[in-house]
Amino acid sequence: MANNESVDRIRDVTEEADKTNPNVSLIWSFDDETDNVQFIAQSEEISTIDVPSYDFTKPIERFDTDISYDNVQVFFQDIGFNNITIDRLKPYFSTLQDFVDYDIFGIIKRLEIDLLANEDSTNKLSIKSQQDFFQVLCMFGFRDEWAQTYTWAMGKAYADQLVKTSIEECIRLRLTPSNTIQPFPDWMTGIGNNEWQTYNNSEFRDGNDFFIRKQTRQNLSDSYDNLNEIDFNSLTNRTRPNDAEPQYWFHATDWNSAENILRTGAERRGENTDFSKGPAYYVNNDYRDCYEFLSRRNHKFKGQHAIFIYEFDPELLSNGRYVCIDEETPANVKRWGEVVFSCINKKQKKEVNDIHGCDCVFGWQCANPNDGNLQRANKSTPHIRVRQYDGQYATQLAIRSNRMLAKVDDHLIGVVIFQQL
Repeated sequence: MANNESVDRIRDVTEEADKTNPNVSLIWSFDDETDNVQFIAQSEEISTIDVPSYDFTKPIERFDTDISYDNVQVFFQDIGFNNITIDRLKPYFSTLQDFVDYDIFGIIKRLEIDLLANEDSTNKLSIKSQQDFFQVLCMFGFRDEWAQTYTWAMGKAYADQLVKTSIEECIRLRLTPSNTIQPFPDWMTGIGNNEWQTYNNSEFRDGNDFFIRKQTRQNLSDSYDNLNEIDFNSLTNRTRPNDAEPQYWFHATDWNSAENILRTGAERRGENTDFSKGPAYYVNNDYRDCYEFLSRRNHKFKGQHAIFIYEFDPELLSNGRYVCIDEETPANVKRWGEVVFSCINKKQKKEVNDIHGCDCVFGWQCANPNDGNLQRANKSTPHIRVRQYDGQYATQLAIRSNRMLAKVDDHLIGVVIFQQL
């Protein structure tokens, strides 16, 4: 919240700037009797604002890390003010050498006072939708992409508090996301923690029910890679597979991708991966391998983790268009190496005949498929496999065709959304 010290600092800064820059057209004009600030220059912009049709279901910008500043201009740029606003603030940068973050809350408070003094502006501060909140942020001088991102971050909170309070929360979220970040996606509001629940949303999976779980955690340690942590037996008891020996598969991803999968279905991606020269969708048959992937990819996932759980027999579901390479024999190890080499080596135009035309391939996971030396190696070069648990090599299934992936999508039984770290 803004406080008296913050407001006093702004007054001092403005008065000092007036003395040192007598020819500058000031943004802030003080009335000595009422101690009010009028944002004269800003009021020219708020009469008409063209509000683009933004999608507020995902952010344009990202809140990556907590940030501190020793440069005033960079601060105003990073929290999202537009160039016009920043240019008008520049005369005061030299006098803000002792600038601290809470000065911005005083600016927001004074700007709101000025907006409320204008009858036309007051009407525009009536917020009934996310689009309204976006427009208000633009009125306060934020760039469109950050106005969109702050609107996404606030969700529906704007309806429950004052405009100034909402904007201050947006800025706090930008400055210290670790203290204010939402632990779960907005669309999971109302779902209890650490229990499997039936979920229904007309925009997800064509309105069909599925099971979902919000999983709390304290860190990314391996203690969370156990199926007991997500009460897996409870899920399987609810889904009651017809197969006497059901096969379960796990796919690790981030929140945004998880939402996209639920809305429009899974997608094959990438090229020149372990078992496919073209795009593929990979799943693990060991939950621990899948959770370990979340840790390895956390530099991209930013602590926003999700795991999809499927139940199907790949050989039956693919009508036999299936290749399995996981038997520990010299011949099979050699065969696996040839398959991997043919897929990841960009100079080799075709995959080996073993897998050409098949819908899915099951086998050991390659530890370093992106290694340039491995991609340039010859076929006799030994390939390193990922050894994870119980003395076994990590294994995976590559789904290589859209027809197979569409079938797999229908066999989703549950989704775990992990608390953001």
